[in-house]
Amino acid sequence: MKSWDHKHYPAESHSLGYDHQLALMELAKMPRMRILEIGCADGQFLELALRMGHETVGVDFSQEDVIAARQKGVNAQACDIADISGIACGSERFNLIALFQVIEHLQDPDTLFREIVGIAEPGAVLMIGCPSPLRYTRTYNHSQRIGRSDFWDYPPQHLLRWSSQSLTSFLQRFDFQTETIVHEPMPVIGAMAHLTALQGLNTRWYEQPWRRRLVSLQWLVRLTADRMIRRSTGIRLFVKARLKS
Repeated sequence: MKSWDHKHYPAESHSLGYDHQLALMELAKMPRMRILEIGCADGQFLELALRMGHETVGVDFSQEDVIAARQKGVNAQACDIADISGIACGSERFNLIALFQVIEHLQDPDTLFREIVGIAEPGAVLMIGCPSPLRYTRTYNHSQRIGRSDFWDYPPQHLLRWSSQSLTSFLQRFDFQTETIVHEPMPVIGAMAHLTALQGLNTRWYEQPWRRRLVSLQWLVRLTADRMIRRSTGIRLFVKARLKS
C-alpha cells in the first residue's frame, strides 16, 4: 500500500466542510488555545480560529497552499508530516491539534501520533475529520463507485478507512479519550442533486431539463424513504478527543 507524494496531488480549490464547522463551533466556546493544524491547506480554518483570538500554526506539504495561508495572516510552514516535532518552540506545546481529511491518507499513522503526543500539552484537544464510512456515496450505486466505495477511496489516495469505533480504539493507544463523535447528517436535497449528476455523467439525457428533473425526483423519493429504514450519512465524520493529563 503506497500513497502519492506531494508532487502527485493536483492543485485544487479548498472549502470548509462539516467537520471544520463543528470544530469552529467548539473553538468558539474555548479559552485562547495554541492550535496546530496538520494539513492546513490554504489556511481557511486557521484564519477563522485566529479571528477568535487563538494562536495558530499550520503545516502542509504544498508550498503553494502555505503561501496562500500566510497571505491570510496564518503562521504556516511547508513541512512533511514526519517533521512536525520540529515546529514546537522549546517547551511550548499545543493545546489543540487538528487534522481534517488527513488521517485516511497516512501510510504510518502510528508514527504521526507518537509525534503528536510529543508536542501536545497534557489535556490537549484533538480534532479529526475524515470520510464517514456510512456516507450516501457508499450506499448507492453510481458511476464513480468501484466495488463498495468511491473511486477516490482507494490507494494511492486513501490508504485507510476509519469508523467511529476504529478511531476510538486507535486513539486510546495514544492516551486520547474520545469525547465527541458526529456523522454529518445526510443532506437529502444535496445528495439528490449529487447522485443525479453522477448518474448523468457521459450521458445525453442530463442536458434535457425534464429528464433531469424526473431522475432527481426518483432520487428524492428513494432517499427520503431510505432514510426511514437505514442509516446513511453525509460525507464527513468528526471526532473530538482529549489527551489524558
